[in-house]
Amino acid sequence: MALDNKAGRALLAPQKTPRALPRRCQPRRKWPGSSAAASYDRLRATAHDHLGPDHPHTLIARNDLARWRGEAGDVAGAVTAFAELVADHNRILGPDHPDTLTNRADLAHWQKQSAQRLSPAESH
Repeated sequence: MALDNKAGRALLAPQKTPRALPRRCQPRRKWPGSSAAASYDRLRATAHDHLGPDHPHTLIARNDLARWRGEAGDVAGAVTAFAELVADHNRILGPDHPDTLTNRADLAHWQKQSAQRLSPAESH
């Protein structure tokens, strides 16, 4: 809940930097992925409702949510979320924007994780 309070205030405050969350508000690696994913889902909803779906902070919150879904073990959810995010980044920022390229790399990472989870019987 502390993340939600700090992150929500940071998200809605005017910022000079493109990052939605100050470093101190980002979850630490020791957090269970499911807890972080739930917090980022609430943050994504707040950003979407207050800033709109195409705002850079909303895109960042979606990126963080997709990452934490994967970290929580929902690899298929992470792949789907990153695929949607790449499409939106292409539309909003263009295919050569650094954030678009980063999201493509994230998508490739989670696609690889997904393929590694398939058993030999499922991969044929």
